Amino acid sequence: MVQLGERHCEQTRLVFQPLGTVTENTLAKMAASTRRSFFLLQSVLVALVMSQTVDDDCNILSTSQLGQSPIEIIESVDETSPQGTLIDTLTFSSSSINDLTLEYINNDPGDDATLLNPTSTSIVNGNLQLVLSAAGAVKVQERDGPGGVQQFSLTLRCRVNSNRHVILHPLRVSVSDVNDNRPVFQQPFSADVNELTAVGTTVLRASATDRDIGASGNVQFFVQNNPNDPLADDFFEIPLPAQGFITLKTAVNYEAADNTDHQYLLMITAEDQGTSQLTATQTFTINILDEDDLPPAFNPCIRASLSDPCNPVTYSGEVTSGVNSGAVSDVNPEPVNAFDQDRDLQQADQTAIKYSIADGSPSTYADKFQIDENTGVVSVRQTINRVDAASYLLKIRAYQEDNPFRLATADMMITVNPSGNERPAFDQANYVGYVFENAPSGTTVRDSSSAQTPLKVMLSDPDVLDGSPAVTIDVTTQPAGNDDRFSVTQGSSTREWYVLANGALDAETTNQYTLTITARETSGINPQSSTPSVVTINVQDVNDNTPVFNGGTAGSSANPLTGAVSIPVADGTSVVLSPGTPQCSDTDTGSTFTYSIDRVINGADNLFSINQNTGDIRVASGAGLTDGTVYTVVIVCSDGLNERQGYVDITVTGTQNNRPTFPLQQYTTRLGEEAPVNGPVTMVTARDPDGNVLSYSLGTGNTDNDFQINQNTGEITVRNQLDYERTPSYTLQVLATDNGSPPTTATATVQVDLTNGNDNSPTFTAPANPNQPIEVAEGGQNGDPIQSVQATDPDGAGSAGITYSLLRGGDKFAINPTTGQITRRGPLDRDDQREIPITVQAQDSGGRIGLLDLTIQLTDVNNKPPVFQDNEFARRPLSPPNAEYIVNVDENQPAMSIIDLEAADPDVGASVQYTRDSVTPTTGETLFTVNENTGVLSTTGPLDYESVTPARYTVVILAEDTAQAAPHLNTRLSTATVTVNIQDKNDFPPTFEGTPYSFTAREDAAIGMSVGQLAATDADNPQPQFIYSTYTDPAVQNSDAAAALFAVDPMTGDVVTRRNLASDYTNINQFPLLVRVSDEGPPVMSSTGTVNIEVTERGSANAVSFTQSQYTGTVPENAQAGTTVAFTRGIDISPSRSNVDYTIVSSETTPATSEDTTGYFRVVRPANLNDPLILEITRALDYENIQQYLLTLQVAPSGSSGTGRRKKRQLADNTALVQVNVQDVNDNAPMFDDGTYVTGVSEDANLFSSLVQVRASDRDSSPFNNFVYKIKTQPNGQLSPVARNFTVDSSTGVVRNLVPFRPGQVGKKFFFNVEADEAPAQSASGGQTFTGDTSVVVVVVNDANRAVMVGNLPPDVCYSCKDNIKRTFQDVSGNYVLIERVEAKQDGNTLDYANCDVYFYMIRNGTFDALTRAQAISVLEGSRTQVDQLWRTCDGVPSTDRARASAVVYRGVQYTGSTSYSGISDLQAALIALGVLLFLLALLALLWLCCCTRIRKRTPGYQIPPPYEPPPAPEPIIYEPEKKEYETQEGIATFGHDMTEPPAEKEVVITGQYNKAYEHADESQVGTLSFPQAHDDVGPNRYSIVDQQTTQL
Repeated sequence: MVQLGERHCEQTRLVFQPLGTVTENTLAKMAASTRRSFFLLQSVLVALVMSQTVDDDCNILSTSQLGQSPIEIIESVDETSPQGTLIDTLTFSSSSINDLTLEYINNDPGDDATLLNPTSTSIVNGNLQLVLSAAGAVKVQERDGPGGVQQFSLTLRCRVNSNRHVILHPLRVSVSDVNDNRPVFQQPFSADVNELTAVGTTVLRASATDRDIGASGNVQFFVQNNPNDPLADDFFEIPLPAQGFITLKTAVNYEAADNTDHQYLLMITAEDQGTSQLTATQTFTINILDEDDLPPAFNPCIRASLSDPCNPVTYSGEVTSGVNSGAVSDVNPEPVNAFDQDRDLQQADQTAIKYSIADGSPSTYADKFQIDENTGVVSVRQTINRVDAASYLLKIRAYQEDNPFRLATADMMITVNPSGNERPAFDQANYVGYVFENAPSGTTVRDSSSAQTPLKVMLSDPDVLDGSPAVTIDVTTQPAGNDDRFSVTQGSSTREWYVLANGALDAETTNQYTLTITARETSGINPQSSTPSVVTINVQDVNDNTPVFNGGTAGSSANPLTGAVSIPVADGTSVVLSPGTPQCSDTDTGSTFTYSIDRVINGADNLFSINQNTGDIRVASGAGLTDGTVYTVVIVCSDGLNERQGYVDITVTGTQNNRPTFPLQQYTTRLGEEAPVNGPVTMVTARDPDGNVLSYSLGTGNTDNDFQINQNTGEITVRNQLDYERTPSYTLQVLATDNGSPPTTATATVQVDLTNGNDNSPTFTAPANPNQPIEVAEGGQNGDPIQSVQATDPDGAGSAGITYSLLRGGDKFAINPTTGQITRRGPLDRDDQREIPITVQAQDSGGRIGLLDLTIQLTDVNNKPPVFQDNEFARRPLSPPNAEYIVNVDENQPAMSIIDLEAADPDVGASVQYTRDSVTPTTGETLFTVNENTGVLSTTGPLDYESVTPARYTVVILAEDTAQAAPHLNTRLSTATVTVNIQDKNDFPPTFEGTPYSFTAREDAAIGMSVGQLAATDADNPQPQFIYSTYTDPAVQNSDAAAALFAVDPMTGDVVTRRNLASDYTNINQFPLLVRVSDEGPPVMSSTGTVNIEVTERGSANAVSFTQSQYTGTVPENAQAGTTVAFTRGIDISPSRSNVDYTIVSSETTPATSEDTTGYFRVVRPANLNDPLILEITRALDYENIQQYLLTLQVAPSGSSGTGRRKKRQLADNTALVQVNVQDVNDNAPMFDDGTYVTGVSEDANLFSSLVQVRASDRDSSPFNNFVYKIKTQPNGQLSPVARNFTVDSSTGVVRNLVPFRPGQVGKKFFFNVEADEAPAQSASGGQTFTGDTSVVVVVVNDANRAVMVGNLPPDVCYSCKDNIKRTFQDVSGNYVLIERVEAKQDGNTLDYANCDVYFYMIRNGTFDALTRAQAISVLEGSRTQVDQLWRTCDGVPSTDRARASAVVYRGVQYTGSTSYSGISDLQAALIALGVLLFLLALLALLWLCCCTRIRKRTPGYQIPPPYEPPPAPEPIIYEPEKKEYETQEGIATFGHDMTEPPAEKEVVITGQYNKAYEHADESQVGTLSFPQAHDDVGPNRYSIVDQQTTQL
């Protein structure tokens, strides 16, 4: 409140008395109102004049408005004032107000004197009070209404009763506005917004009125959270509250799962700006309109949640084998159909869904199936044969007709069912097989006369691929009557059959059989039979017949050949025999015979000789033949396997008279015990030289008189039944007596050996317990012994003469026919068959047989690697035990499991452990991890599509059986190659190229003329589809004018004129056109840019300019000089003229080059002036050197002038930018990093071990730089024998071994080549492709070649330096060096983490011999200086470690090195020691000084200087150790100043959890931070730095 003071005025006698107070608000209104101040001044002047001339009694002595009499009284009252409100109090100069007559009168008909209480009722204490009447209160309170008043004017009439003087005082009362009205919203309250509306677009304007005035009537608008729609304020905002424009804050989505009614209820509050603000709230309904922003989706659309996309759909269907047309039947879960996810598009925006087959397998899918592009019905287009494929997998694409890029895919698995009407068919009409005669029953017929491979009869029948219906094969055999000789049996499937011989075959009887085979279905609806095929079986002869002499007519003991020799006889005389010379023959094919003399009866064996080839018998040299003697020559004929004895009687005649003589003194013969009584035994004859008649008799040895002899002929026959078991042999004495006088007798003995008759079958004696299964370890090799069997024959000499064979199990086992030893035919697999029954046959020489059934029980051996299993991600066909998988992962996803790699090991007790072998490219090493127990491959964090090209990683996972393996087996390792394709997501907005743009337009340019073209790129998509648009911004001057004059083609980005530039905005020549580029989403992302367009004045007749300011063209890099650059829009000038010159002013390149490239191009004037200019290249370009040229092209007319209102521009120098993009072509071959890769492999390395990684690169860009690695083949297309031992990963270049190495191969070298071949990777391009190759040398090494060097640095430092170590070793030795591993130094069982062990091999350059450990160390010892310097210069080694003295230890040799080896004298050593001592003393003094300073600061009374104001804190120090081999790292941090309340923004953030919690310090503190490798949680206790003066980590 302001108190009015007392003042006196002598001249006017006007006194201001302190009658009351007025408000500051009243004074402010008075001071603020110009009009009111004017009336106040007027009133004062009137009062001054009137005070001199009128009566003083009606003078107003004081008012709150500083008036005087007569004066216009100006008052004010709030519109909310009630009846009786005191407006003001008037005091008159009259001594008594009763002497005055006061009344209110109207100034004009519009005034109303009743608005104040009558004066008669308003006199209080002698003063007149201006009081608001009831009617006045109504009027005042209706100020803002139709009948309300803002002010009213009256006249206060004052009459002095004594002299009737009258003074009229004007009275005007202003009704002050009070904020008593709330804003009232105005329609509209709803709007429609297209879901593709760009962020920042105004969708609606909130409008409201407020009847109050001033600030109280000034309304501002704000978005409030609507409890009924809490998401609405996330999408809309009012950036300018005073204007009320509702703009799009975040892109909306019609299909949003949390907004199924497709509208937002936006709550807007209107708020006035009065002293006590009043508000109003209105809900605005914003309807979201569907737009074509989503691709189609296949039915049934099943979503995990409303916000998720439809799950992938896989349809299944069936076709019948043999059909050649018709739709696929039984399609499930429903017929193929897709729908547009933009379901509620306007009718004009709706588009049809088209269908196509995008891909499939097997590769013949495109020939077999087609799809109706309108209905999605899949049908057969070519005959389907179940033999070709039992199923097909199609990739169905559904896409919008108006935009093929909006598409969806679904899989369709089509099963080919058997038709039931397919005839079985053999793969050949004629087969030829071979089998030996006498082959055991069940022998498989072979396909070759010499090979052991069985004859395989392949049967194709689509109806029986899965074994249903059943099929059998009927066999008829020629010659007739031999149908039981052969049979056909099924193999591993119904497609595979074999021919078996079922009985004894005799080539001498029949050497060829013809089988007619017919396949016949035995079940099904309509069983079919095949066309017969013929199998010709050749019976191969074996030597199974004994020769006979002279066709069997002579030569036996009973009918010997005979001959005579007369003595004397010459040596070598041929004995003429009757009926001829001994000749052998048998029925076997191709038999040859040899002859020999076994013995000579009645004479020495050397009396005669025989030709072994012809059988001619001659008298031996010096033979003493006796006259009258008959010599019986026993000869032997052999065919190489079988023998036959023959007999030749040779009679010697002469003149001597002697007693009878037997040709032999002893005869031997064999006789079966079953010989019949009276059956012949043998015949012995004697000769009497004198020709006397002889008689024969038996003497001694005729036990039981079992034999008798014919006395005339000498034939011995059986008299009694013989029994081998009773008397196995006899020695008979034969007597020959002549009839001479006296009779003489000759004797001879006949040895008769009985043979045991074959009346008993062989019996098995081993194994002792044949019912006990024989346990055999699986695996093994051909010939490994399994079990020996033994049989005896009671009829013979034990087991002698018994032949063994296998009747069952012969496919897996073999048996020695003589010894009975059973062996393997090859490796056995317990997983195929755990128990194998076999049947052994023992056959004696007489053909009697005995059988033995055995069971071979296979025991498990850990001999198989884990086998990666098939799943939906597997690439087929599989190649067990290894596998390849393809998995797609969306980018930006958090850490997640992406594939379960299950590897099953069939071995008993196997334990599979998974490890990650490699990631290609290596930048992904930290992005993937595999669970060592489950094989689940996971990402460690988000993947980025744009960070790797191509967008995929190749992860190699090893599955290793950690159980004990069988000796010498290294087959416990399998490899899974997982290709992780990163699926791009729209996470990058498109960006303009070259913004801000600068274009020029002539003011006389035609409407629609292009002034330039926008270009944008999108990191998410190399071939994006953009939408260009314009917008305005009030903050950008003339942006509205630019949008009115220019437009942007939404698809091409062309900036075109939309109005006449010469008639609009003629006072402006610079237009900032605001442009926006949006991608297709989802979500839709956009960015903005500015196009500065200069409009130039209309020129003279000579003016000429380019129609655009920028042009873009392309030319392939292999184009020849003179090739024309291709432009999407030609380079035109306006107007077309012939008298202009063109100049290439400058040229810039990407990448930049110092060379002047303006001469690389030339401009050629077209023959037709209306045609675009021609830009040619003057030389061949190279994409690999320069990819882009930016030319400044200038057009110079003969003259130019012009007038106009806009800025003058010299058009004679008109220029345009010409961007020439060089297109890459495939003109570079892949190049390997090294010409030769040399690696060593341990002799005990596992199969599939990673030996070396070859790397190649191609200077061409994608896709011309795509290639695959493979082992190089020989010119004949085959791999060399060495190369067959290795394989190379096609994508990573990792070389692995396919065979194990043996100890005997140490030092062996394998040489082969690996090539990088573009052809498989670029087959789709169809152009020229190249290959590059490199040599690979693999040397087998062992522990004797492994050298170890000890370094004095921690193992992680050594590991980071291993490439440098390898390079240094190679440089100083001139050899190849292979670093095997780097570990902490090992001292016995203790690991020293302060030092490292480097294990390496050294391979001699040139010879590729692996050096021994001693040789490698010796080579390096000769270069100690360089090796020692290595440890000091390792990249990444901390300076504190570099300063340490270098100590290098070779196993067995240790020395201390320094940077120089020139030697240190004693004096130098003493000086160094003294310097170290002085340094330590100085350090101790410094520490003492610091401690004293701390104590002094804490001493009372010590004046601490003002605290140091630290500079702005640096960024937080992030320390992330990459420890390799040891557990902890340490760092030193010095923290200064008060740490009680450390500011959080200055932190040392350490990855790891502290082992020690620090106390808060009020002074500087030095601490050591130790933390374990395994933790990455910072933990709850972060330690802050106030002043980061010293921080060492």
